[in-house]
Amino acid sequence: MGAKIITEKEFWQCSGGLMPAPLQSTQLVSKKKDGNKYITITDKSTQSFADFVCRKLMLLMAIVAAIVAIAVVATGGAALIAIGALAGAAGAAVGAVMGSLICGQKVAIVRQWIGAKSNFKILGNPTVTGDHMMLCPIFGEQITYAPHIKNWWQAISLGAANFIGGVLEGAMVGAAIGGSVALIEGGVAALAEGGIGGLGRSALQLFKSLPGNLLKNFAASWTSGVGIGLRATTAIQHTAQTYGETGEANGGDFLKGVFGMETGTGESARRVFTGHGTVMDFIGLALWFTPAHKAAEEARNGKNGANEERPSGEETNIDETGRNSHTEPESEITGNDGEAFEDPVPLDNAIVGDIGEQAVVDRLIADGYIEILQIQNNSGHGVDIIGRNPTNGNVKAIEVKANSSRLNEAQKRGGEWFVEDRLERAANGRRGYGVPPNPPELPGNAIRAQQWIEDAPQVDYEVHRVPVDRFNGTVGQSDVTPWEPEPNEPNE
Repeated sequence: MGAKIITEKEFWQCSGGLMPAPLQSTQLVSKKKDGNKYITITDKSTQSFADFVCRKLMLLMAIVAAIVAIAVVATGGAALIAIGALAGAAGAAVGAVMGSLICGQKVAIVRQWIGAKSNFKILGNPTVTGDHMMLCPIFGEQITYAPHIKNWWQAISLGAANFIGGVLEGAMVGAAIGGSVALIEGGVAALAEGGIGGLGRSALQLFKSLPGNLLKNFAASWTSGVGIGLRATTAIQHTAQTYGETGEANGGDFLKGVFGMETGTGESARRVFTGHGTVMDFIGLALWFTPAHKAAEEARNGKNGANEERPSGEETNIDETGRNSHTEPESEITGNDGEAFEDPVPLDNAIVGDIGEQAVVDRLIADGYIEILQIQNNSGHGVDIIGRNPTNGNVKAIEVKANSSRLNEAQKRGGEWFVEDRLERAANGRRGYGVPPNPPELPGNAIRAQQWIEDAPQVDYEVHRVPVDRFNGTVGQSDVTPWEPEPNEPNE
């Protein structure tokens, strides 16, 4: 029968485009009996205002957006993965819009047809058949006949699926950039604070965390809002892709899309192990082993929500009134009429706590412990003070309690256990000590404190109870006691 002679009804697909589109004839009068115009070698533009929607800029803009976002945001750690992913997705979306603007009539003039049906001409111009293709010299893409696309609904569905895929790829690239920067920052901090040994310990902890990250990421993909949203997105994408390519789709296609992360990961692994893996295959596999679950949690909690996670049964420092029990509760004074009213201008708990800690720091420095570290997350939880005397190498690890505040359940397990546990968390960004929104220097300081304790001839664990006047900030005589496990409390 020969190749089909193309009219304005047939759809074409660009290898670098998002959406199929029919070509637009420039002939004004020559038509088939059914009213459709033939396409000739002079016709190079589509009927769509967005043309094929060039996707080349999606990945480029995703990379640029991720780099800019990470450079601008003063943060670090696992949250860089989330920041990079969000910026990458946004950049990819912008890139699709830019691609639709530069494609079409502006690029059509440089497109070149390869072959033509010379024995069938319209007004002297050879017609185009389904065997021919058109080259886009700007990006080196090929535009070919897409006989499986029968209508605009299919074309739009396929375009939507490809757009979603491009945005997800942008998010993956952005997340990879953010993760790489976080990894480099962590290595530099570990090297600066602990030398080669610190870098080695950091690398070992990273290696140990990989299986756990894989399992936690998989669990988060089914339980977290971000994970469920991603699965819904891949389900919609797969359904739209199936309809776009076949003209049919059902609930089974949606269900297959729900498991798109698993099937996609399996296919990426197959290509990698057979030596045909692409950059996106490697990125997709690597992201499963990053602390993406932690990044999503930090993004959800925000700067003020980064309370450290605690073992079962451990008390928080928030009492039943909603106030921080790190220092004593706000007092009230009862007037002569029996009605309670607040103190006129009492210092708040945070200020009282800071005053108490500073008083202890000043005393330590006076006693020769001039090297001071405070290993605390953004919510103020952690090890209040670790001081080192550089002359003899002795170390003091101190929990400061202002006024009547008490040790929580974790602190009751003793100073040695508590300090070791919190330093390990902070050094590895675990359970409430991820960076950010916590201080970026937190992991390095924790590693440094671990080295101090390891090298110290003597380590004292102490509780300093500091009386602080809530109105004028005056500090009284501290009561210093050994920070030992309380009776009936486990010490390991």
